[in-house]
Amino acid sequence: MGDTRTTTIRQDAQQAAELDAVARVDGVSTSEAIRAAIAEHIEKRRRDPAFQERLQRILEEERVVIERLAQ
Repeated sequence: MGDTRTTTIRQDAQQAAELDAVARVDGVSTSEAIRAAIAEHIEKRRRDPAFQERLQRILEEERVVIERLAQ
């Protein structure tokens, strides 16, 4: 893992215990279980047409602002 970034999350005790149990059963660290869940979530978004439509709208809005700033 080249460049890394530390992210802190808050979760209730029950969710934390369940996550730890899932990680133990899967034979991975809790951090690896979280990274896998995040990767799965991102990939699911990539395949979601509604998400992609919202993403394109935001990209266009940002493009307009950046072009205006560049003038």
